[in-house]
Amino acid sequence: MPLFTVTMKAGKAADEKNAISRAIHEASVKAGCPDDDMFRRFFCLGQADLKVDLNYPGFAKTPN
Repeated sequence: MPLFTVTMKAGKAADEKNAISRAIHEASVKAGCPDDDMFRRFFCLGQADLKVDLNYPGFAKTPN
């Protein structure tokens, strides 16, 4: 039973989290996990709790 943890910026709507969860589920089933094996947790962090390097390649240069 894999447990997937998604850490993200706070403020995302439930439908957005559901879409992420469905994508994870589809990928895990393709990788061989049973279809009814669905364990996800979402940690939604405030601006002060999530620090990223905005200069890292591929990241936006301005915070949202």
